This record gives sequence, structure tokens and C-alpha cells, in this order.
Amino acid sequence: MHSHSSNQIGVVYYAKNPNPKYGTLIKLSDNQMFKNDGEENSLLIFNPQQYHTAIYPTLEEIKTCPRITIVVDCIME
Repeated sequence: MHSHSSNQIGVVYYAKNPNPKYGTLIKLSDNQMFKNDGEENSLLIFNPQQYHTAIYPTLEEIKTCPRITIVVDCIME
């Protein structure tokens, strides 16, 4: 898990995904996690200052169907 301390807005677009279970995991608090399903053609907008990580498919799965995402971190000025 990692965070982006200087960015206020994080965006993940799931262009291609072998299975929606390969989404993004976000730590909301010490006791609470949020798992976003990675539905193809969906968009996740979140606070990247919170710890988060991608959930990746196995190498076997990506041989037939890759996981393709577009990730953007934004700073408001």
C-alpha cells in the first residue's frame, strides 16, 4: 500500500480487466478497508492521500486478458 501525500484527487479508469475483483483497495481507517470492483469502463475517484493499492491478476490471467488502467493524480491550486 502507498499514498500520494501532495495530491488531493486520484482517478483510476479501468479500461480492460479480466475480472472485476481486480480493482483497488483503499484503507479508510485502521479498522476499515474499502474494495472497489474494477468493472471495465468504470471510473474510481478517491483521495490518494489515503493508503491504497491495486489488486492485480495472476500472470496466467493476463496472458489471455490484460488489466489495463489509466491512473491520474491531481493537485488543486
